[in-house]
This record gives sequence, structure tokens and C-alpha cells, in this order.
Amino acid sequence: MYLWKLEITYKILEESNIGKTLKYFFDYCVAYEDDLSALKKYKQLTQSILEKWKNYVNNHIFDYKG
Repeated sequence: MYLWKLEITYKILEESNIGKTLKYFFDYCVAYEDDLSALKKYKQLTQSILEKWKNYVNNHIFDYKG
């Protein structure tokens, strides 16, 4: 049996509830990106992770095809 890095990432997100933490961090980056330009990079990374997580949940948990 092979364990893919992608599976580990999703398992950690699911079990540790880190998805909420990422959302809070994303909101923080949006609120303060004008004051701290370094947050723009983190905002984009966090947004990408949240988007991939949303797609995973829609496709694998809810069988959403739209």
C-alpha cells in the first residue's frame, strides 16, 4: 500500500480541524495585507490550499459534480 502526500494532507486537514485555522489566517491576511506586504504571498498560498480543500470535500465527501 502506498500513502500519497496528497492523502496525508487531506487526512490532516480533516482530522485536525486545521481548515478553520487556515480560513482565519486567510481572513487575517486579507485584513492586514495593505499594512504588511509580505502577507500577500501567504494570502495566495492559503487561498490555494482552501480552494483545493473545498474541491476535495465537494468531490469526495458530498459527491458534488457541478
